[in-house]
Amino acid sequence: MIDREVLEKHTYFTVNERSKEISNLLKNIEKYVVEVMDKEINL
Repeated sequence: MIDREVLEKHTYFTVNERSKEISNLLKNIEKYVVEVMDKEINL
């Protein structure tokens, strides 16, 4: 039987990692969009 505390910590860690990945992904998308818009403006 897995200890409840261990399970909660693991779940929290996993969720935390996931949200970091998502926020990094969003930052990358934002950067890309900004670059594309800059190019459009400069054309």
